[in-house]
Amino acid sequence: MEWTLHAEGVLGMAAELTPSAFSSWPVPGAVPIDLDTAYDDLAAAGYRYGPAFQGLTEAWRADDDIYATVALPETDPGFEIHPALLDATMHAALVRNDATAGGEPLLPFVWSNVRLHATGATRVRAHIAPVAHEDGLALTITDEHGGPVLTVGGLRSRPISVAQLNQSGTDDLFRIDWQPLRVSGHEAAEWVAWDDLPADGPVPGVTVLRCAAGAGQDRLAAAHAATGLVLGRVQEWLADGRFEDSRLVVAVQDVAGVPGLVRAAQAEHPGRFVLVEVDGRDVSWARLGQAVASGEPQLAIREGQVHVPRLARIPAADAPSPWDADGTVLVTGGTGGLGALVARHLVAAHGVRRLVLTSRRGPDAPGAAELHADLTALGAEVSVVACDVSRRSAVADLIAGLPDLIGVVHAAGVADNGLIGTLTPERVEAVFAPKADAAWHLHELTRHLRLRAFVLLSSAGGLVLAAGQGNYAAANAFLDGLAEKRRAEGLPAVSLAYGLWDAATGLTGMLGAADVHRMARSGLPMLSIADGLRLFDAGVASGAGVCVPLRVDVGALRAAGGEPPALLRALVPPVRRRTTPSLAGAGALRQRLAGLDGPDRAELILGTVRAHVATVLGHASADAIEPDRAFGDLGFDSMSALELRNALNTATGVRLPATLIFDYPSVATVSAYIQEILSPSSSAGPGLEAELARLERSLAEAVALDDREHRRVATRLRTLAARWMDGRRGAEPGDDPDEAGEADLDSATADDLFDILDLELGTPTP
Repeated sequence: MEWTLHAEGVLGMAAELTPSAFSSWPVPGAVPIDLDTAYDDLAAAGYRYGPAFQGLTEAWRADDDIYATVALPETDPGFEIHPALLDATMHAALVRNDATAGGEPLLPFVWSNVRLHATGATRVRAHIAPVAHEDGLALTITDEHGGPVLTVGGLRSRPISVAQLNQSGTDDLFRIDWQPLRVSGHEAAEWVAWDDLPADGPVPGVTVLRCAAGAGQDRLAAAHAATGLVLGRVQEWLADGRFEDSRLVVAVQDVAGVPGLVRAAQAEHPGRFVLVEVDGRDVSWARLGQAVASGEPQLAIREGQVHVPRLARIPAADAPSPWDADGTVLVTGGTGGLGALVARHLVAAHGVRRLVLTSRRGPDAPGAAELHADLTALGAEVSVVACDVSRRSAVADLIAGLPDLIGVVHAAGVADNGLIGTLTPERVEAVFAPKADAAWHLHELTRHLRLRAFVLLSSAGGLVLAAGQGNYAAANAFLDGLAEKRRAEGLPAVSLAYGLWDAATGLTGMLGAADVHRMARSGLPMLSIADGLRLFDAGVASGAGVCVPLRVDVGALRAAGGEPPALLRALVPPVRRRTTPSLAGAGALRQRLAGLDGPDRAELILGTVRAHVATVLGHASADAIEPDRAFGDLGFDSMSALELRNALNTATGVRLPATLIFDYPSVATVSAYIQEILSPSSSAGPGLEAELARLERSLAEAVALDDREHRRVATRLRTLAARWMDGRRGAEPGDDPDEAGEADLDSATADDLFDILDLELGTPTP
């Protein structure tokens, strides 16, 4: 094995511990350093720190000495000293030394006399001082009480160019690596096929919905039919209270599109869905129960062997450019958004001289005239054409006029974000048409041409963190499958499943500040335009069918706590946990509640809810969250509501309703609701308590019912109550149901309450 030296050092005897030179804070006479734009300025100078590394909160200077306060997110670091904490202690020196004013960035290079005094620190004070007679610094880090954490006798840095600092090669370019998973040790989960489900009564813990192409269907028709079918089944599954504690396994056999939709459902409803790709062999179906028992959210079973998907970095490839031939390149969606950025790049960086740019409005599209002028000034011959690429006849006419076509870049598409429960077949079709239908038409109508490149701009939303993008994720999953199909047939193709670009175009243009913060906090910050275009070239040269250009902030993934998305797990090695679990876990919260009464329980629950709300909204402290202020006024939308509900599910161990913040519109009311269902005096169970509360609210709000409807609902309630009481007292059929008018509703099941609300009063929108 060939080894690469990354660092070397010498261990020695520890020196005497010197007491801290500063016991008061801030140090008397120190002048504050303005940090309002510190990280923006550092980024402009070449220092790009992700959210988990932006820990500098306060800084001061006194002559040549610098003092700083640094904090980590409130999470178990799992390190002797967290790398993000250590790195952030030196950021004040970068700001103080005018690192943003020009010159080359500096990186730590030589460390000497390093001694760790304490472990597990999450908030520290740092003193940075120049070392006499040396071109370096000394570093003293203490806890908030002045206790020593780390001392560095000498630290020397070396200059590095901005290009070197930001050069990541293909570090942000991934492929999907299907890794074998051993399941022989798992007891197979028992399951039943969807078509064999009982009409009413108990349901199994696992139900399998098989999804395969129909006889005679082409790939596009099969994708449309299967996606519509699965959407309907998923919505039915979520709406039926019988399935609240069970899982739906969607078993896909050579059908594109559906995996993206299921991944969105998984992101919105953790633990409820499993995606399995099956090759159809009997030996593979025989492994299904063990595969599902593994707990993995997505698997593939091929010839009886189980695999799981993980992202793996793609090594840099030195391949000839497909754009250097004499011919025309077609860019769909080329008059705006990412299509326009790629068109400029092809001309400016690759010397493409003939371009055809399409969009629905063509020359009348906003910015089309300016783009045409700019590209023409660069020496390109550019045609801007109005073409609805979702129509096969329009694509056929377009291709017929391009006999010298050498490359296709398919960037057209629209987004119509919505949670799974709100999607309709029409909304799915509207997103599928310009993305998936168009790609299929381009594939079929250019097969006879000797193309050098066939590039599909897909989305990482079809693979990971697809919440709120079910239709968009499905359409892009179809593109990924199409690229693999073309490669298997010996045709050129690459699907670039991009993360979000830092450009106000396409899907990014629909996002607000909270959405961007959510992505960064989840460990998937935006790609800069420069990185996006660099990765475009790397992906085209990679030779892979599907590439994932995606920035992954490992520090943020770790700081988020919990298990990272399955696709990213290979990028985030597990860390040692030496302290007690985070209070994010339901067990820890219940343990703390067990020793409290009355006001103390209420205060702990309120603080927990406020902390999660602050995290969702991107606030540094829960102090910014007013308990009685409406969630809408705080800045919540449907995605924020979903994220909060899922976080509180984990924190409480209770499956809270998807309509949580609509039913309880403030932090205070949500906290009171959680306190009620976690109360030790509640014997009905949290799921039932939630449905009873939902029933009570729905009935109280049904004031507009006319007399006929009111009598119908009342009769329904009495009949249902009688059935519950019959079960408790062992009544025989034929007993008078009117005797149950004062029935004890605590005997109700969640299924019964869902039945009342959904059939009689209507289903609320998630």
